[in-house]
This record gives sequence, C-alpha cells and structure tokens, in this order.
Amino acid sequence: MRLSHEVEHARRAPSSWLYLAWPWGLVVVAWALILLSAPTGLNVLIDHDYLLVTSHLPWLIALLLFLVGWQVMLCAMMLPTMFSVLSFVVSRQHSRILARQLLFLSAYALVWTAFALVAFIGDTMLHRLVSHWWWLYTHSWCIGTAILALAAVLQFSPLKRRCLMLCSNSSELCSGKYGHALRDVWFMGLRYGRACLGSCWGIMLVMFAVGMKNILVIALLAGMMFAEKELPGRRFVGPAIAIAFFVSALLWAAFPQL
Repeated sequence: MRLSHEVEHARRAPSSWLYLAWPWGLVVVAWALILLSAPTGLNVLIDHDYLLVTSHLPWLIALLLFLVGWQVMLCAMMLPTMFSVLSFVVSRQHSRILARQLLFLSAYALVWTAFALVAFIGDTMLHRLVSHWWWLYTHSWCIGTAILALAAVLQFSPLKRRCLMLCSNSSELCSGKYGHALRDVWFMGLRYGRACLGSCWGIMLVMFAVGMKNILVIALLAGMMFAEKELPGRRFVGPAIAIAFFVSALLWAAFPQL
C-alpha cells in the first residue's frame, strides 16, 4: 500500500499497531459469517430476490434484514480497500483514535447503506414491473445483461476516474479544510464514502444482478475493487474489468438459459 512517512511513523508507535490491526478482525469475522452462511442456508437473508419474492416477508422486515446483512458485506468487500486511508487517519490523529476510526467508518457505511436502500427500492419496483410485463418476464435475462454492459461502460467514465483517484490518495482526502475535530473526521468519512460510491457503484450493481448469495461472485468483485485501488498496476485493472463485464454480458445474452 502507498503509505506516507506519517503512516510509517504511526506504525512504529508503541500502540498504533492495535488501531491498524483491529479492522482486519472485522474483515475476518465478516468473511467467516459469509462462509458459514452458505452451508447453513442463511445466505438467502442477504439475497434481495429471496427476500422480496420467496420469503413472503413484509417489505419493511425484508428491507431491515437486507440492510443488516449489507453491513457484513461492507466489512467483507469494502473494508480491505480502506486500510491505506485508515492508516492515514491514525497517523494524523493524536487522541481518541479509536473513536475517530469508528466515526470515520460509520460515515463511510452511511453512504453505502443509503446506496443499498436506493438499490433495494429500485429492485422492488423492478420486480413489480416484471410481474406486470409479460415480455420482460420471459426475457428477464435482459436486465442482467444491461447491468453488466452499464458497469462495463462506467469503468471508462470521467466520474469513475476522478473518484478512484480520490480513493487512492489519502493525503488528498485529508488535505485542506479538514482539521482534527470529530466533525472533521465524520466529514472525511462521508467524502471518502462518496468517492468510493462513485468509483464502485457499477461493480456493486453487478453483485445485485448476479445474486448476492453467491460467495464466488462476492469474492471476485471484492478482489476487483481491491485491485483497482491498491495494486501497483491498477491503471490496467479498470479496462480488464470492463472487458470481463462486456464478455459476461454477451455470454448472458447469447445463452440466457444458463
């Protein structure tokens, strides 16, 4: 990861390693829950199709279950891409570091939870449209194909490039108007969350389209987002992801029965 001299100094501090290590514990717990949910069948509780169609639960209960599971998904998929910026937050703070980290992560999670809420509402409307439109019901593969194609196009958008640059530059995130007050940490978390949303929302839509209970898909998409932000040759990762999405869209259109 690209750590500044301040971050290296924070790593050498006697207790700073604790603040840099505990988020990895969240990642391990999140992945353990995801892996354990598959053999027990509990992974359906994060699957929007199951919650909206098969479960017959009241819509509000289905939404609440989905948002709870979404937090586990955030820890598993997004937290590994945040360690460079969390390290930077630790390096520039001198008191109440844990509280500041939690505040930063809460603001970040708020942004992605709002996205999940909008996506769940949109998926609800889409299910109702499919149930009332026979052509779309018999050609539902068009939805997944369109989402994959959209995600591929978004990989080359100017918004994607700007947001990804901000996500990958901790010093730019914390520069200028942000001080050391708790409210500044909150606004930094919101800003970073918006930047990550702008760079990754297409990939997360693909997860909606393919199915959120598929552990292999979750792992692949998480790896894509990590590679875009952290790998040295990340400038080649975006085009490779776009090609993969385009090919997947073509295959889905050519072989919808699969």
